[in-house]
Amino acid sequence: MITFHGYGTRLHGSAAGSVHHSGTAYGADMLPEMPRLAQFEHDHLSGPPFVMSYDDAHIALEGVKTACKMRGWDLIACHARTTHVHSVVHADIEPEAILNALKAYASRRLSKIHPEDRGRKRWSRHGSTRYLWDSDDVEAATRYVLYEQGEPIAVFQKDRDSG
Repeated sequence: MITFHGYGTRLHGSAAGSVHHSGTAYGADMLPEMPRLAQFEHDHLSGPPFVMSYDDAHIALEGVKTACKMRGWDLIACHARTTHVHSVVHADIEPEAILNALKAYASRRLSKIHPEDRGRKRWSRHGSTRYLWDSDDVEAATRYVLYEQGEPIAVFQKDRDSG
């Protein structure tokens, strides 16, 4: 399961929670809410937070789908939201490489539509790269991505959308 956030939309210490970059092991504890840390990070952003419109979320989803198709990966589910993208991908490579490719392809698609924003930071430095060890894990992650994100925005489901 791969998740990446828009730049500046999920700050360390915020109420939404985050994991410190040194604690990225599976099951790592979330950082506690620390409003002063969140404010510090917000004050030191190098640009505005990247929040997608609904149309942009659909464009980012198309980028994710293209990345998987071009690389021969099996995209099981994806939900692009205004502040982040969740996806469930089966591939025989490290999830960090998948994360980087998904972000790159989503950025390319967005840059085609918004050439004036080509140089802006769109995504947070890293993201979540969670291994799914068995079919129960894949099913739970897919359910989370498709049905536990609130009102659907830009959603792909393998069996429904790919024939």
